[in-house]
Formats: sequence, structure tokens, C-alpha cells
Amino acid sequence: MPPASGHHQLSGITPENSDKNNKMAIEPVDIDDILTKVASLPVSAWTYKHDADEGVRHIGPMAQDFYALFGTGASEKGISTLDTSGVALAAIKALYQQNETLRARIDMLEQTDR
Repeated sequence: MPPASGHHQLSGITPENSDKNNKMAIEPVDIDDILTKVASLPVSAWTYKHDADEGVRHIGPMAQDFYALFGTGASEKGISTLDTSGVALAAIKALYQQNETLRARIDMLEQTDR
């Protein structure tokens, strides 16, 4: 069966099931490793072939690159928004930790200069 395509517009929200009671094999992730992978992930601007006449543009990674780096999802042909959100949150956490470390270092250097 070919994948569904077309434009869908929703008013409201589309929650994805993320209930911990529906999950198994839960493991922590290495946020620094994810940040490194995000930094190496090619991100491009592009148009779907079926949108060529309208010139609709998008920005994002190619599914094959995302799958090669993170190994998430059912195949290398698509990217789940749940996975992109999870990767983004992990990368943000890594950047937050780096920022906190740098702030502490700056505070220490400023105190030694006094």
C-alpha cells in the first residue's frame, strides 16, 4: 500500500501516544553523543516533488541521514516527529549542561581576577 500523501490542516493538537505504561526497553540516552550527532546531521531546504508546481519549501534532515545517525523509527524512509522532538530535547539538555559548566567557569575566573 503506498503511503498517504497530501496536505492536511488541523485545528487544535495532534498528541502522539507517549504514555510510559505503553513503553518497554526504556533506556537513558547519552545527551552529549546526541548533540554531537545533531551537529553532524545535514539540514537542507527542499521541496517535495509533488509540491514542485506550488513551490512549497521545507527545512529539515533527510530521513536516511537521520536514521543512520539515530537508528529510530520503522525505516530509513521517514522521520517520526516524536523522534525529532526527543533528539532536539536531548540536544537542548546537553547544551544547557555545557552552558552551566561555562557559566561556573566564568564565575570562578571573575572571582580570581578580583
